[in-house]
Amino acid sequence: MKKIFVALSFLIPLIVYVLTLAPDVYFTDSGELASVATSLGIAHPTGYPLFTLVGYLWSNLLPWSHIFNLNLMAAFATAASSMMLFLSLSLLFTEFKLISKVALHSSELKNLLLALFISFGYSFALTTWQQATSVEVYSLQLLLINTFIFIILKAYYSSEKSDIYLILSGFVLGLGVANHLTSFMLIPAGLIIFFAKTKNIKPKSRYKLLAYVVGATLLGVLLYLYLPIRSAQSPMFNWGEVHRRFDKFIYHVTGAQYQVWMFSDSAASKENFKLFFELIPSQLTWIGVLFLFYGFYVLYRGSKIIFWSLISTAMLCVMYSMNYSIHDIASYFVTAYIVLFLIVGLAAKQLMNYQVNLVYLFAFIPLFNIYSHYETNDLSNDKTVSEYYRLVTESAEKDAIIISAQWDFWVSAFWYKDKIEGKRQDITLIEKELLRRTWYVNSIKNWYPDIQEQCNDEIELYMEQLEKFEADIPYDGRLIQSRFVNMINCFIDQNYGKRPIYLTFDILQTDPDIAKNYVKIPEGFLVRLSKTEDNIQLDYTKFDLDLLEKSTRNKKDELHEMSRNITLLNLKAAMNYFEYKEDNLNKNILLQKIEKFNNIR
Repeated sequence: MKKIFVALSFLIPLIVYVLTLAPDVYFTDSGELASVATSLGIAHPTGYPLFTLVGYLWSNLLPWSHIFNLNLMAAFATAASSMMLFLSLSLLFTEFKLISKVALHSSELKNLLLALFISFGYSFALTTWQQATSVEVYSLQLLLINTFIFIILKAYYSSEKSDIYLILSGFVLGLGVANHLTSFMLIPAGLIIFFAKTKNIKPKSRYKLLAYVVGATLLGVLLYLYLPIRSAQSPMFNWGEVHRRFDKFIYHVTGAQYQVWMFSDSAASKENFKLFFELIPSQLTWIGVLFLFYGFYVLYRGSKIIFWSLISTAMLCVMYSMNYSIHDIASYFVTAYIVLFLIVGLAAKQLMNYQVNLVYLFAFIPLFNIYSHYETNDLSNDKTVSEYYRLVTESAEKDAIIISAQWDFWVSAFWYKDKIEGKRQDITLIEKELLRRTWYVNSIKNWYPDIQEQCNDEIELYMEQLEKFEADIPYDGRLIQSRFVNMINCFIDQNYGKRPIYLTFDILQTDPDIAKNYVKIPEGFLVRLSKTEDNIQLDYTKFDLDLLEKSTRNKKDELHEMSRNITLLNLKAAMNYFEYKEDNLNKNILLQKIEKFNNIR
């Protein structure tokens, strides 16, 4: 009977995830991660070697497009994490010592039902579900976290083979670190369980076993050797070029470039801390929240070892995440939410010993979550990013050069569409912010040698200062910025008149010295650079926004809202230009599109 429930704990979430799966590239790193996994490249820090290797196998074995395969991998991994949570709950319901003895004893069926309901609650919690519908590293991380928790619980409660489970937990921890460095949050739990389980064995045997556990952990961590080995082979996507020097490797795998967002903003820390608690009802529902504090009591009274193992994990998760100032911080909270689901499960199990039929109350947690979050997490018709990519590239003439920093909305997707799917390979895309890294300047040399050759002197002068910046040795901030601008302006000046050159609006707002001597003419989702006030060539009657409108409708998250705002900015700039040119026909066409797009908000 248990095998049926195990299968259900995996298959039901998987079916729902597939029904709500994104059909194409999604926001932020989706396109980049798909490109890296498909081509065995090097991803952005911290490199994610496990994700890359698993993603490569997955994306190339299944018969559909690479991006759909990888989105499906996210669904599969998240569903598997739900199954592992079910197994952890089932184990606790069997082995955990409850706080009092009562006459009633729940049957195996009721225990399995309760474990299934709680695991489904986790499956359809807002933040869990968000990891299951498009390619990201977090879905695989959920599987590794839940697998680790199950194995250490198995090690603690097992009378036999506990040594094997402890060693296996170390290996899973190492794999977790090789996927995402936040796996360090699991180390205290592993140590607490290890020393509790081995307290009665001889010190020599204990430390010998600990050496095996550490060795198994390091075996998983050794996957990071993939980065310099593969980097030295010059893959198409070689973020960081970590083979160059050991300090480049360390800089990459530690995510040093992101440390500016760590412990740097007390206001953001307070907001993140507040957000963690605000999101709890969208994970546990109010039914789960109602029994959460009782669950803490049950856990503490039942086992101090399990209590501190789980609480240390949750506390580390919250303390780390609250001090990280990024827009998608909610995904970092999931480790703590997993712990809360386990605690709610123990509260429910204790209550069932007083009234067995209370098990059915907890069925409302997954039902409420599905009802509340289906529309938000349904990406099956969401083509926001692929449509934005289409509208940008359709705005550009053949052989265009585009300079942009809109990574989240289309640049990451362009990498996949251009390099993997082979679309618009005539376009030269320069990501402005990535030019602040030496590896990307070198990638420009590899991807677009004709651009690089025309500006060798400017590149060398810039790289001289940029190397100092990356090596954390004294550099001149004003000099590096001026050389940065000079290099980009060289790209523009040397190609003007030979190829159409475009910026996106973000460049005008953040770096006014770039192309400051050129006339900026709005053209679709781009701004054409010109030395005269040319007329816009784009036919706005054929500029179809319907699918973009449909994809962003009823989406209230930050990235969808920003994509709407950027779309309106593009349209309004073009409308204002036509008004200036006294072209009322095109002005009115754009006014209608703006009004229509405004109505979807």
